[in-house]
Amino acid sequence: MKVLFIQKMAGISGSEKYFLNLLPILKKHGIEAHFLVVQHPSNASKNEIFIDLLKKDKINVHIIESRWPISMGIIWKTFKLIQKESFDIVQTNLIHADAWGACVKRFFMPTVNLVSVKHGYDEKYQQQHGFDPEYLKKDMFFFLTKWSAKYMNKVVSISEALQELLVKGGMVSSEKAIVIPYGFDFDDVVEQTKAGEL
Repeated sequence: MKVLFIQKMAGISGSEKYFLNLLPILKKHGIEAHFLVVQHPSNASKNEIFIDLLKKDKINVHIIESRWPISMGIIWKTFKLIQKESFDIVQTNLIHADAWGACVKRFFMPTVNLVSVKHGYDEKYQQQHGFDPEYLKKDMFFFLTKWSAKYMNKVVSISEALQELLVKGGMVSSEKAIVIPYGFDFDDVVEQTKAGEL
């Protein structure tokens, strides 16, 4: 299986650390993982470590530079990459990548298998209301999330609370929504307690 992961990047934070752990494991299981970094030229230096770590693990890395977060250039280059490499699945991460992937499917490649992975919703909304759908406003983030989801084969949330916000908020259909919680690898955990200490 051949999978492309897409994300707009400006340095390493939570989702990037997740991919640094996940992609090498997928490779060990026989999945050919590719990662598309979309970056503003001024952020290139912030992404070097992430890119180098993926390449060290023999993960295929592709880079698109753009000064604009939404542009036909990004969408066209993403489409050409998907077309050239014939990916079995394209996974978009975060709102910008969701929009690029949805545009590729809507305008160029209706048969592409597109999966969106949701790590959260709009940060400002979450800080004020958590995952309560009652306070949702139909702003740009809402409409972009809803429009992009129309073109996804599946929308994966990392928690049931996030899925509930997306479904009850009317952004994602329940038929497309699934939950895959973040996992933990305990193989390297060192036992530090002794019998009788608990």
